[in-house]
Amino acid sequence: MELDIENTRVTILLNDNNNKVYAVAMTKERLEAITTAIKMAIEYAVPTGKTQGELVKFLEMEMKK
Repeated sequence: MELDIENTRVTILLNDNNNKVYAVAMTKERLEAITTAIKMAIEYAVPTGKTQGELVKFLEMEMKK
């Protein structure tokens, strides 16, 4: 199955020096600009087979190690 990049959603997470993960917030205009730039830069997307919720849960477990 081929990924339709145009109709995907971009999720942005930041990691600090202490391995803490942060979700980010910005204006709609800035989010649209970043989303467009990311989609244009994508060369390949690796499927994880996981939902966003499953990924967040995994990251939470990894951060506790």
